[in-house]
Amino acid sequence: MDAEQHRVHVRLGKGRKDRYVILPDLTLVAMRRYWATHRNPRLIFPSGVNAQARFHADKPMSKSGVQRAIKTIALDAGIRTRVSPHTLRHCYATHLLERGLSLPHIQEQLGHAWVETTLVYTKLTDLAAQNANTLIKQMIDQLPSKLDARG
Repeated sequence: MDAEQHRVHVRLGKGRKDRYVILPDLTLVAMRRYWATHRNPRLIFPSGVNAQARFHADKPMSKSGVQRAIKTIALDAGIRTRVSPHTLRHCYATHLLERGLSLPHIQEQLGHAWVETTLVYTKLTDLAAQNANTLIKQMIDQLPSKLDARG
């Protein structure tokens, strides 16, 4: 984690690739709060069933531990559909697209080598379609109109 640069170095992530991803302030605060529960000197998300075990852990949380945590959080939030870490990647990509982030930037955030892979992750939602319509209308409305000059 690089709090100063607001980024996280993901080592051996999807596709066994290293990359940097953005670290928003709220996420940094949440990660620091979680780390404060165990204070492991090397890991933010160590394995272990309690704080003492996590403090002494030398391995990160297992994949199944991450999956269980996400399912528990989803249930607590009232989400009843199936969720997984992979679901979060799809949601993240879709929300970035809805906010207007370019496909190459989303591709970089997800660590994809090919933009076609990123396209699979980004679902066109009603909000994204509305945003596209608004942007196109604004762009066209800003063009000088020869019709106005002729009356």
